[in-house]
Amino acid sequence: SHADIVARRRPVVMPTRGGVKDFRPDGTARQSNKLEAFHEASRVLFTEEHVANKKSLSIAEWKDDEGYAEVKIAKGSCWRWMGRSVRGQLTVWPEEALFLLETGHLELYYHGLPLPVQQVRYSMAELTVKHSS
Repeated sequence: SHADIVARRRPVVMPTRGGVKDFRPDGTARQSNKLEAFHEASRVLFTEEHVANKKSLSIAEWKDDEGYAEVKIAKGSCWRWMGRSVRGQLTVWPEEALFLLETGHLELYYHGLPLPVQQVRYSMAELTVKHSS
């Protein structure tokens, strides 16, 4: 229930933001501590249970052969700048699908079953390895 989720929830601590130079290791203890704090905050954030609002949750089906997700129900304003039309159907690239899934704007299905975020990340890593070989 909603009350259970709220009761288990830890205070949200967003990882600090910075440019590429801020997170490139330079060998100093200060930099090492900063990197460790960033990675720890990221781990905590990714383990937190996220609740999506059904009113703004879009639905898409992953198409293995094509390498993209076909959007079945598009809700919210993100579709003004995300996705593309393929043969008259709104689609998103894997990176876009992962971003929308992680931010709670998309529920992604594969053969009628919902895909967890971890599975999508793993699949994205596999796609990257395939395309770089």
